[in-house]
Amino acid sequence: MKRILLLLATVLALKAQTVSGVISGLVQDTDRAAVTGSTITVRNEKTGQLREAHTSETGSYTINNLAAASYTIHIETPGFADIDREGITLGVGQQIAVNFVVVP
Repeated sequence: MKRILLLLATVLALKAQTVSGVISGLVQDTDRAAVTGSTITVRNEKTGQLREAHTSETGSYTINNLAAASYTIHIETPGFADIDREGITLGVGQQIAVNFVVVP
């Protein structure tokens, strides 16, 4: 009985560990004002898998549950130039902030 309880406790502890990561950040203009309406596309450079988010009224974005990998982030904002940032490395359970300044 003790072995079963120990095994169950081990399995539950392993499931509780975070294996995915988070990329979040802010999108601002050159005056450091928050930019709403930006579309953020995150592409896993190995698998090509895409995830998308949009900036909030504060210019922030968050993309959860990303696998540990290298990513390219593409920012598209009406009235501003697009931005691509490659080689963003996300580790297991890591949360990183990637901020952008968009220009007309």
